Amino acid sequence: MLILIASIGSACVMRPWQPLNGSGYGVEKHYAIVANDSLLIAVRPLAYSGTAANVSSNFFSLWVQARNLSKRTVNLNRSSFGVISGGRQYDSVPLEYVLGSLRSGYLIAEFEDPFNTDPLSPSNLERNNEKYNEAYFEVLNSHFSFGDLLPGGMKEGYLFYNNDIGSARAFSVDVFGTRIDFAR
Repeated sequence: MLILIASIGSACVMRPWQPLNGSGYGVEKHYAIVANDSLLIAVRPLAYSGTAANVSSNFFSLWVQARNLSKRTVNLNRSSFGVISGGRQYDSVPLEYVLGSLRSGYLIAEFEDPFNTDPLSPSNLERNNEKYNEAYFEVLNSHFSFGDLLPGGMKEGYLFYNNDIGSARAFSVDVFGTRIDFAR
């Protein structure tokens, strides 16, 4: 009986995403690593773990690190990181949309608290605004920024995608034309 309960409990545990071995990239410590003549890029599915908890429940996120190995500036654009899951292509969600979803999440939280007798009181709104500002700048600073990557420079941060990707058993990330497969 104890074995049955233990096996049911372990079946409900979400396994972490693992990059599958493939051509054109290496695998190291849950990261897929793509290298070419000018860039070294590491990609890993990783839930956002900041104070803005609703970001990780509303979006699927990838952690990306990019290092410029060349002596010239390299441009990183949004189309360089696409996801394919269940036959559908997903582009990263624009940062503005992710930040906008924070505001509604913090406003709704004030009204969901059954012990908050006056959610619109100035003190509650001020406290809520402080939490929102903290979360806003945290997400802003941890987001992967696109644009020029200077020689010898490195950028890292989260890219956010449609949350449907997280419920799939497998998905692929296209990084500058190299397809990386991940599975649970």
